[in-house]
Amino acid sequence: MTDSQLWQPVVWQPQQLLADGRYIITGILGDGGFGSTYKATDKKTGKTVAVKTLNWRQQGYKTVAEFNELQIDFVNEALRLARCNHPHIVPVYEIVEHLGLMGMVMEYIEGDDLGKLVKDSGPMSFDEALQIIDQVGSALTWVHQNQLMHRDIKPQNILLRRPNSKDGGKAVLIDFGLARSFLLGITDSITNLGTLSYAPIEQCSRQGKFGPYLDVYGLAATMYYLRTGQEPIPAKFRKDMNLPLVEPKQHNSQMPDWENDAILQGLQLEPANRPQTVAAWLALLGIDNTATTAPTANNFSWENTNYFPSQTLLVIGEKTPNADNLNSEKVNSLATFEFTVVRVNDRGREIDRQRRSAHFFAEDLGNGVILEMVSIPGGSFMMGSPDGEEGRYNRESPQHRVTVPAFFMGKYPVTQAQWQAVMGNNPSSFKGENLPVENVSWYDAEEFCKKLAEKTGKSYRLPSEAEWEYACRAGTTTPFHFGQTITTDLANYRGTDWEVSGAYKGSYGKGPKGKDRHKTTPVCSFKVANAFGLCDMHGNVWEWCQDTWHENYQGAPTDGSAWIASNSKHNDRMLRGGSWFNSPVNCRGAFRGPDNANLRWRYHSFRVAFSSARTF
Repeated sequence: MTDSQLWQPVVWQPQQLLADGRYIITGILGDGGFGSTYKATDKKTGKTVAVKTLNWRQQGYKTVAEFNELQIDFVNEALRLARCNHPHIVPVYEIVEHLGLMGMVMEYIEGDDLGKLVKDSGPMSFDEALQIIDQVGSALTWVHQNQLMHRDIKPQNILLRRPNSKDGGKAVLIDFGLARSFLLGITDSITNLGTLSYAPIEQCSRQGKFGPYLDVYGLAATMYYLRTGQEPIPAKFRKDMNLPLVEPKQHNSQMPDWENDAILQGLQLEPANRPQTVAAWLALLGIDNTATTAPTANNFSWENTNYFPSQTLLVIGEKTPNADNLNSEKVNSLATFEFTVVRVNDRGREIDRQRRSAHFFAEDLGNGVILEMVSIPGGSFMMGSPDGEEGRYNRESPQHRVTVPAFFMGKYPVTQAQWQAVMGNNPSSFKGENLPVENVSWYDAEEFCKKLAEKTGKSYRLPSEAEWEYACRAGTTTPFHFGQTITTDLANYRGTDWEVSGAYKGSYGKGPKGKDRHKTTPVCSFKVANAFGLCDMHGNVWEWCQDTWHENYQGAPTDGSAWIASNSKHNDRMLRGGSWFNSPVNCRGAFRGPDNANLRWRYHSFRVAFSSARTF
């Protein structure tokens, strides 16, 4: 399926298995304007969980590319929620993927939302409402202190745990940020006027500026509902139709003036006229919210996404302070993502397609930019090409066994968005956030790794040449991890014949010729990976490795380490994988070529790695 084709909506069904069989869907809990929430059983623990996805409305009438962008937003917002480990925010356990649809696995909370409670039992007393608003306000204050927002505060997004359950009676905030741009007046995603009643005017405009005062409005509107049983007139209607806001005390004659005034202050139409923080608004109700409830330990299990074909997800928890903590909580808690592995015959026809899963974690680089790192298990392999492999060079010999310790490697080459987040510029010739960064020298790549290490506290580096080939092959011994040949439906390379310095064929072996795209393609855009879960190991962009250039493998290390010559004559460094510019023979897993470490070309790129003793 190409990016321009229409996405075919996916709806999970009861008995559907997720995450390599760990979860089984048992029913649907709800279907709103934005998402569907399923009830599922964790077969490992026996516990009931909730799994939220984009619903069929969000999936419909969109191209594959458009839906992928929407899923990026979904996954990034799931990341934000997972970071909010607070007693009054629903815990997120992991992100899963099935049939191309991402799902967020959360705690299943036994209890009802505030909308249902008030509808069934009527308005709450001041003390009852204040206790709930205090708890939710504590969560929001912590959220805002961490430069996040909720964006969809309403009674339906606040659950009250059942009295006989753990933490019975406590309020829990759900659906953190998942309705970011999906309000009536922006898209048709939310048509429930009840939702609109809690949305401030700035959220009904694409140009609206967001701040903590946005959540102040939703919290004040929720207090209005809890105390009156009525929803406030939507801000959009108040502004567009000049409708007055009915004061809450007109619905509840027992409400004191000071409470009425506090609610009205939080519901001011213009953001500048509202209290600018939740704490400031709660102070009007007599609540001291300057100190928030301490966050609890995060139990996110790193379960994609995404296998998400191009960009996804997640690092949760506090930053690792230094590289010595690589096996600490953050790295030891990994997510699982699913992906598709394809094998072709010697003519390039698909003969096998399987769903696989692998462990990964993701580094949050800020502003919604995520760096996904896949766990590569340790093992041994035959490095280099066998004598009979078509197009082989002597530089790929002698073939020799190498044992590679476990490590982490980028799921795809570093993107321009990732480079921008770390380096603050973009040297690429082909512009696009999800295109691989290119036009970078080996020294540029090294500088990126250095700054990334400073930013995250992990010893990020370029992979060794042995690590790169081991990761590319992922247990295969064929020229490509796809099999004996490759096609331009699976990778981005020059699929047409090329007459330069001799003839370079656009096909390999008995495989077909294809197309020449003349440029890079978005990372993971072919929706396939190797058995380790890595994308774009063949073609798209050349990838720098640590090693200095050696004419062959005579004397090469066998422990997976980089082969560094102390007196490299020409300062040449290793490049692997081929590129959009090259013929398929140069995209083989064994092909290796040098280039000067100072040179920048529009097909030079890299992916990052770091060492870890973790095994699975």
